Amino acid sequence: MKEEEYDSSEDADFQLEESILSSEEEEEEIIENLHQTNLEVISDQQREEVNDIWKQLSGLGQKAIVNTDQGNFKVAENSVKSEAIKTETVPAKDRVNDDKTITISRTYEFAGETIKEEKTVLIDSEEAKAHLNSTKLKETSKVSKPLGRKRKRPSLIDAVISNSNQTKLSTLEKSRLDWASYVDKNKISDELKYKNRDGYLEKQAFLTRVDEKSRKK
Repeated sequence: MKEEEYDSSEDADFQLEESILSSEEEEEEIIENLHQTNLEVISDQQREEVNDIWKQLSGLGQKAIVNTDQGNFKVAENSVKSEAIKTETVPAKDRVNDDKTITISRTYEFAGETIKEEKTVLIDSEEAKAHLNSTKLKETSKVSKPLGRKRKRPSLIDAVISNSNQTKLSTLEKSRLDWASYVDKNKISDELKYKNRDGYLEKQAFLTRVDEKSRKK
């Protein structure tokens, strides 16, 4: 029986294969270690990012709280101011403003129609004077009327009259207010005063002449 010859080439191939396998295992181990290291690095970064985001959110939350508190304070302050303004407001239809003007509010019936007007004019204007004079005359007429006996149960006619109680403006008064507005708009008040003064002087001179003639006779 012949002895098998030892083949060194097979042994070399086996050693080469083992070395390749071992190198592959080492490479896999290195890759795994690198992967774990990367994971740890990424997790640290994520932690930092989470911490930064948390800090930002916390800061925004505090700012929001401060702004909210300030907003509430401003709202409260504005409400106090508005209440003060309401209490100081004069409950009148005609408001006298700080810039020497007056706001005139009128609701009246003219030519079968209900007319509402609101305008702001100078307090020393002809229209303001005419309106204030007409208002004073109406208040005086109301005071001069005797107080009637109050009825316990108002009739249907009284209810209709009270519901339709509007300021009735006569044609003469409406014309006078329109003329005053025209005078203010065209700025002819001084010119009219000058001409009226001349007419007054001429009238006085005429009356003086008539008086002298009557005395001579």
